[in-house]
Amino acid sequence: MISLSIISNNKEVIDIIYQIKTIDFEIKRMNQRGILSEKKSLINYSDILVLDICLFKNHALNTIIKYKQYNKSLKILVISGPSKEEEIRKYFRAGIDGYLLDGNEYHIEAALHTIISGEYYFSDELVSIVMSGLTKSVHSRSEMVSLTKREKEVLNLIVEGFTSKQIANKLYIAESTADTHRKNIVTKTGVSNSKALSKYAYEHGLLIY
Repeated sequence: MISLSIISNNKEVIDIIYQIKTIDFEIKRMNQRGILSEKKSLINYSDILVLDICLFKNHALNTIIKYKQYNKSLKILVISGPSKEEEIRKYFRAGIDGYLLDGNEYHIEAALHTIISGEYYFSDELVSIVMSGLTKSVHSRSEMVSLTKREKEVLNLIVEGFTSKQIANKLYIAESTADTHRKNIVTKTGVSNSKALSKYAYEHGLLIY
């Protein structure tokens, strides 16, 4: 059973999470103004934290960093209103695993499944926010790693969670060829696991939209 903690006053978000039937949860709620020792204890025993950063105003980043210090393996799904691109990047660098700009059922459930599988979750709305920034910086960032068009296609599918066999079927190539592209990407980026590769691709503007 997955231990999930919620710090949010958003009744819609809370109700949606309690209605999810596809994940075996043990759910606990926590008040952002609660006693520090109690919050630390709960965080230490949580697998996932759904965090409404609107409650923390200018202290959101420090809160994320603090909670990750309490529990380094904690997976954090941030729920927030619109934020600046650089703020979102800082949250990911601080250790969050997903970011949502709204609270509808499909997004929350999909985000939790993605995070549980060990991948990062980026909502469509998040892509829209960072798109302009990525467009401006993609050339300078891509100079660090030069990937072929096919390697970028494979990279996108890896980030989406596809296996080499699934990538081969989707791109109509041999599985061995997909494996070769994957190995080349790993060699060029120096990143081997999918979660770290997702973060690297996002931060260096290597994703195709």
